Amino acid sequence: MKALCCVAGDALDLTVLEQKARGDARSGCTTAAMGVVLGVSAVDVACARALICNSQASPRLRHYRERTGFPKPAQQMRGAARANFQPPPDMRVPLALRPLRQSMTAVSRRTDRRACHGPARLARPSGL
Repeated sequence: MKALCCVAGDALDLTVLEQKARGDARSGCTTAAMGVVLGVSAVDVACARALICNSQASPRLRHYRERTGFPKPAQQMRGAARANFQPPPDMRVPLALRPLRQSMTAVSRRTDRRACHGPARLARPSGL
């Protein structure tokens, strides 16, 4: 339908150019413009014919009603993502913002790891 509107627009363009050519002393430019519009309208007609022929062919309808996108049924997929999930470090709560007990256990784990690999280089607060 859209292609037919393009052909109708080209016909209107040709009508306007033809009216302009009648009253214009420099009709050479107008005639050249009409030739260009005729060429474009020929291409539009060819495209419109091809689109109409393609639209009259029986379209193959796809039904996605039974498709979910999951490789297994939904009951088997529930919780599958949580089975081995470890959030990446940049998505975890920063150590300084964790509750005190969690942050203390994380610090002790870090010092334990450092103790295995060499002396711990933790700055001790002065005055304690």
